[in-house]
Amino acid sequence: MSSYIIGKLDLRNVDFSEEIEWLNSLPKIHEEYDEFAQGYWKGNPPDKER
Repeated sequence: MSSYIIGKLDLRNVDFSEEIEWLNSLPKIHEEYDEFAQGYWKGNPPDKER
């Protein structure tokens, strides 16, 4: 199934400060895979024997 752009939204003049404040007020859940849900990636240091 192919996809294509049907339109675009101009968000340059939209104030997202209330939404960002609300998102930042949510409790931070610390669990084993929390970094994947939050968009944070921490790679392992390279193996020196490679």
